[in-house]
Parts: sequence; C-alpha cells; structure tokens
Amino acid sequence: MSIRSRLTLTFTLLIAGILFVSFLIIYYSSEQYRKVEFYDRLHERGYIIAQLYLEQDEISNNSFEKIRRKFFQNLHQESIDIFDQDKKPRFIQDQYPFIAPLRAFDQIAKRKYIQFARGTRQGIGFLYQDNQGQFYIFVSAVDVTGHRKINNLRQVLIISFLAGSLVVFLIGRFFTFLVLNPVSEMVAEVNDIRITNLHRRLKEGNGQDEFGRLAKTFNQMLDRLETAFEMQQNFISNASHELRNPLTAISGEIEVTLSRERAPAEYKESLLTLQNEADRLEKLTKDLLNLAQTDYENSSQRSEKFLLDDLVLELKAEMDRLYPHNNIKVSFKNMPEQATVLEVTGNRDLLKAALLNVLENAHKFSNGKAVQLQLFYQNNLLHVQVQDQGIGIPPADLDKIFDPFYRAANARGIKGTGVGLALSQKIILRHHGQIQIASELNHGTLVQITLPAGS
Repeated sequence: MSIRSRLTLTFTLLIAGILFVSFLIIYYSSEQYRKVEFYDRLHERGYIIAQLYLEQDEISNNSFEKIRRKFFQNLHQESIDIFDQDKKPRFIQDQYPFIAPLRAFDQIAKRKYIQFARGTRQGIGFLYQDNQGQFYIFVSAVDVTGHRKINNLRQVLIISFLAGSLVVFLIGRFFTFLVLNPVSEMVAEVNDIRITNLHRRLKEGNGQDEFGRLAKTFNQMLDRLETAFEMQQNFISNASHELRNPLTAISGEIEVTLSRERAPAEYKESLLTLQNEADRLEKLTKDLLNLAQTDYENSSQRSEKFLLDDLVLELKAEMDRLYPHNNIKVSFKNMPEQATVLEVTGNRDLLKAALLNVLENAHKFSNGKAVQLQLFYQNNLLHVQVQDQGIGIPPADLDKIFDPFYRAANARGIKGTGVGLALSQKIILRHHGQIQIASELNHGTLVQITLPAGS
C-alpha cells in the first residue's frame, strides 16, 4: 500500500472514529433525555390526576374521563391506576395490562417514587398523601412521539456518518495528493538522472519546509556523487597515463636494446634504465594501493599506540637512508612532561608513509636547501611542522594539490607521481588529524600537521 493510500485511510479512519463516537454520544444523550422527560410527564400527569380524583369525595368514572379529556392530551396506550393504603384499587382507567413490578408497592412505600419500563412502555409509581390517607398512584404509557424522534435522529446520524466518512475520504485523498505531489515529482526527477546528466538538480522550492530540505539534501548528495564520479574518472585517466609511461619506457628501452648487438657497458646502462623505470612503477603501484586502502573507512586496519617523537626520529633515519645528502634538521619544542601525551593511536605504517611523503616532497623541491622538521605540543594537540625553502606552490594550484595525480605547474619537470599528498591527507584524516599547507612561490612551503594528543 502506498504512503498516499495509508495516509488517506488513516485520516479517514481517525475522523470517522471521531464522528462515530460523537454521534454515539449524541444518540445516547438524546435517548436518555427522552426517557427522563417522559418520566417527568408521567409523574406530573399522575399527580394532577390524583388531585382531581382524591379531592372529590364522589366522582364517577365518566365524569373523570370528561375532565381528563378536557384538560389533558391523551398519551398513547395510557394506563392510570390508584390504590389505597390497603392496596385495594380505588380508580382504574386501564385498557392495557398493568406492568408495574410485583414488589412495586413495597418499593414505593420505601422510596416514595419508582420508575419502571417494559419494552417501549414506561411507567412511574409514587405515594400520594391525602386527608383520606395514603394512595399508590401508577401511570404508564408509550412515548410514541419521542421514539419517532429518536428513530429519525438515528437515521440522520447514520446517513451523516456514511456521507461524512465519504467526504472525509475524498478530502483526505485530495490533500494527500497535494502534500505528496512534490515527492512524486522528486522521484520522477531522480529517476531521470543518469551518469550522463549528473549535473541536474532537484527543485528546492523555498527550501524551508520538509520537502525543500529533502530536495536540498538530495542535491548535496548529487554534488558529492558528481564530485566522486569526476574524481574517479580523473583517477582512472591519470592512473592509466602514469602507469603507461614507465611501461612504455621499459618496452621502448627493451626494444632499442634488442635491436642490435651491444657492448656489455651498453647492456648495463640499459638495465639501469629498466631498473629506474621499474622502481618508479613499483612506487606508483604502492602509492595507488595505499590510496585505495585508505578509502575503506571500515576496513580492518591494524591499530596500535606509539610515540610520535619516536616516529619522527625514525623518519629522519629513513630519509638519511634514502637520501644520504639531505639537509633535514629535526627539533622538538614545548614537549610535555608525561610521555603518554605523545602517544598516537592508529596504523603506524600508514602514518609513517604519510609523513614520509611530506618530507620527501620538501627535500625534493628544496634543491639541497635546509628543511626544518619540528614536533611540538600545544592546546592538547601534537603538531608536526615541515618547513622548506624550495620552489613553493603557485597560488592558483594551492586548492588542488590534494587531488590525486595533480601536480603544480612548476613541479611537472621534477620526478614524482602526484599521489603522495592525496595519500597523506587521507591517512591523516583517518587518524582524526588535519593537514594544512601555506606556500609562497620561490620562497618555500610550510606544511602543518595536527594530531590528537594521548591522555
């Protein structure tokens, strides 16, 4: 069942239930009022009849009937009975069977007034005090007019209930159509969006109501999808290009080498070229695997606690091994008294790879100038700062340097893959840290990395 049908049915049942309860209360109250009002009429009638009869010492039944017809409107199937205190009949005007309860006299003696009913016939009995003694007065009749009104009221209520329920259903159907129509339009628009037209967006209306916020949320999701799709396309394009370059170089070098007989020195030179290209291909493949690995946030990564100052020293040793003539200077500033504050929880190898990428970039683009690697503690955060005096980054390229395979205009002549900073950013973000880069063209670059401190 659709939401529109469920809402319509729920709305109809709710209003129909309210109408049913309301009409039931109206009917019950009217019926009770009719009964009470008719009992009051019978009581009043019985009291006046008792006065007419008992205040006269002698009166015939015919004379009483004339007075009753003259002053009283006859009730349907009316019955009037008067008994003395010995329970002997004194006046009987009863064309219909007496319906008073068998213990009516005892009940009247005890309570002075009783009400009784049998079927549609209602009756009352009461004790009347006169100078001649006590008398039991019984009056009963059928409230034909009242029953006719109640029956008519019941029919009106039933017809009103059915008609009202139908009207409520139609109104509910109409308003649910109006309310949910924007959702239907959204569904139609979303179904029309394909890979070829990811730029399309939903209409947000005023953007203030629930549907406007829903459309805005959809559009934000489409923005992310479009960005991710473009990044995927760029990644595939750049990755295929970067992988093809060393493979082409290797294939070309082998082809040239095999084209004729060469001296051992030429073969050695060719093998060195192949080794360099193979190393380049290996590094690129490793970076791509690491980049893909960090995209899976829920993947089972090895997590451990380690000291960040030890990792910094290990990075310096690694750089000395890879680049023996590097000019990297390590310093520690504002270090905490407790060593546990320097603890970082995460994947040590991944974080080492991220920081190593930053250090390698600083060394590579510094042309042998000094590179400052500093670790300090401030505001419950651990700061790793890398400052170089290299070629810098053009301002137009600063907001794109974390895109995979993107290389600044002034760095394209220097060996690299363009994956390192993208990989570093992903790893640092996964460790709940931040990386920021400030640079001035031809004056150097400052990379600031912050990580949450240990307890």
